[in-house]
Amino acid sequence: MALYLDGEIASTNAYFDELYIEEYDFKPSDDALVATLTGSLNGENDQDRAFHGDKIVFTTVMTFERVAGRIAYMEPELETDGKVDDSMYYDEDFA
Repeated sequence: MALYLDGEIASTNAYFDELYIEEYDFKPSDDALVATLTGSLNGENDQDRAFHGDKIVFTTVMTFERVAGRIAYMEPELETDGKVDDSMYYDEDFA
């Protein structure tokens, strides 16, 4: 997962070590199985540097193409989109 979020990870100064899957959905069809995962990658801020975020929210869509029969699938194609969660900057209850 981190491979697909390298740009977002690099924009922070945190060490990421926790991956949470908050929602998932599976949609089978005649040609493929599509799994959608939504979650967050959480980390620890480097205390020696300015804070630039320690949480990345993401959505990943995994598409398994069916190759034969009812249960033979190819290696999944992954599409991941994520961004640094900056909601704490705008949350009035956090301050």
